[in-house]
Amino acid sequence: MRIPGCGRFLGGRSKRHGRLDILPAGSSGSTSPDSGGVASDLGVDGGHQRDGALVFYLSVGRHRIIQTVTRAYISFFIGTPLIVLLFLMYYGLPQWGLKIPPFWVAVIGFTLNVAAYNAAYLTTAFHGLDPAEIEAAQAQGFGHFQIFRLIILPQVLRSS
Repeated sequence: MRIPGCGRFLGGRSKRHGRLDILPAGSSGSTSPDSGGVASDLGVDGGHQRDGALVFYLSVGRHRIIQTVTRAYISFFIGTPLIVLLFLMYYGLPQWGLKIPPFWVAVIGFTLNVAAYNAAYLTTAFHGLDPAEIEAAQAQGFGHFQIFRLIILPQVLRSS
């Protein structure tokens, strides 16, 4: 592959020189538009204030079993150092026959970790809300998801 403008930089030689030819090949994975877009669409990855909203919604939901599982998830990923999680995913999953490329191990590991932290922040902000607002929304006939989307989530995102 020829890199435009590198001929003069390399002393007038236009052929590949050293390791310069691997730059375009190595950048193809890191600059793809979908390098983590799947996790971002689920609202659980790092980078935005709204991330972790799905985990937060499940942790404050009506179902006790889902709440328990979600809170265990949050507790586990907050209590586990990120480097340990990445090592376990990279070296441990192939032992069970699940081989994931290193880039996706990093994306999934960071996504799970950051989602747990963000859900914990959002849950803490949720406990600071006035319960009268939720009761007023219930009195007006709002459903559980409407209360979450229109009343709880905007205030929690603003205060966290």
